[in-house]
Amino acid sequence: MMPPAFLLASAFVFGAVVGSFLNVCIYRLPEGRSIVSPPSSCPNCGNRVRFYDNVPILSFFMLGGRCRFCRSPISWRYPVVEALNGVLWALMVYRFGLTASGAVFALLASALVVVTFIDLDHQIIPDAISIPGAPLALALGSLLVVDPFQPGVGLGVRGSLLGTAAGYGLFSVIFWTSFFYYGRPSLTVRLAGEVVLYLFLGPVVWTWDYLRESFGRKVEAPDEENEEEVPGQGLGMGDVKLMTMLGGLIGWKGVLLTTFSASLFGSIAGLTLVITRGGGRKSKVPFGPFLSLGAVLSLLLGDRIVGWYLGHGP
Repeated sequence: MMPPAFLLASAFVFGAVVGSFLNVCIYRLPEGRSIVSPPSSCPNCGNRVRFYDNVPILSFFMLGGRCRFCRSPISWRYPVVEALNGVLWALMVYRFGLTASGAVFALLASALVVVTFIDLDHQIIPDAISIPGAPLALALGSLLVVDPFQPGVGLGVRGSLLGTAAGYGLFSVIFWTSFFYYGRPSLTVRLAGEVVLYLFLGPVVWTWDYLRESFGRKVEAPDEENEEEVPGQGLGMGDVKLMTMLGGLIGWKGVLLTTFSASLFGSIAGLTLVITRGGGRKSKVPFGPFLSLGAVLSLLLGDRIVGWYLGHGP
């Protein structure tokens, strides 16, 4: 058995290496570009990054935070993402050991890092993560991972299905409530029927649209492109898709704790933003980073938080 310190250090190193790839995903996914090719290059001069300049974290400092060729500044985000992913991988291994659960949850944490930074930059959560991730999470949750709230017990088919249903159902209700509250059309019988139908067939619609966009002929959708944005809408469909994916791996308890934690952290961030920068109740604050933070909290401390609440709560 490997010494714990060596195991955690190894997890950090592998996580940082994967973090270098996450930077590519964060930069390219919103633009619809391939994350495999071409190789990484300087966005300013276009020169390809040499393999010895691509060592996670260290290369940034060895180059003085500048491109080797044109000396343009390199964003601090690159080593931050690499270090953050390394820490998350080490924490998952510390929590779940060198197990299938530890590996799956480490990969989930990496996906959440990508979601966080893309949502911060573009206020979107890419379908390329959440839609393929939802059935994959359901399969892995049913067969491989433990229940984060009972680490000695497998989540199982029932737990994964309940988590998926909870994530999709709860956030669909929140989305539609937000949809009407922030000035969308008034509720009619026809629209109510469409909403109910969507609640039952939403994942099917997502999958069909994703497959059509990924493999079908590219066509313009004027209705979607010209759709008027509703200022201050509280939740986007990307959040619903993300929680559908997360529910398959963290279970229904994780969905509830993630929702509560994200709402708490998001409220604090929103109030801070209003106080420090001004703005009103409808100021935009991306919710994906807070959902990601809540999910990581559920994975690492969920059982302790619930145990504390049951012991000290009402």
